[in-house]
Amino acid sequence: MPIPDNLSREDILGAAEQRNKGRLIPKRRNARTIELSIDGKKYPVKILISWGHEIATGQELNSNLFTSDDAVKCLRNLGFTDFVSP
Repeated sequence: MPIPDNLSREDILGAAEQRNKGRLIPKRRNARTIELSIDGKKYPVKILISWGHEIATGQELNSNLFTSDDAVKCLRNLGFTDFVSP
């Protein structure tokens, strides 16, 4: 299943802000291959998509429905470019 196209850059930044304010990332959902760096802080790409979808729709997107490559492509389309290894 592709990532829905209703996500905005603001949704992703909102997901990052949730993490900054203390929302915990379950250990099993830590990044293994790639993260997005925003203002020097690193975030798992799949968490950003899942939580961004929750901001946009009220329902967290199951990360089993898309790959990290799908997440990176979506984030690139939203103008993010600073991807790093965990």
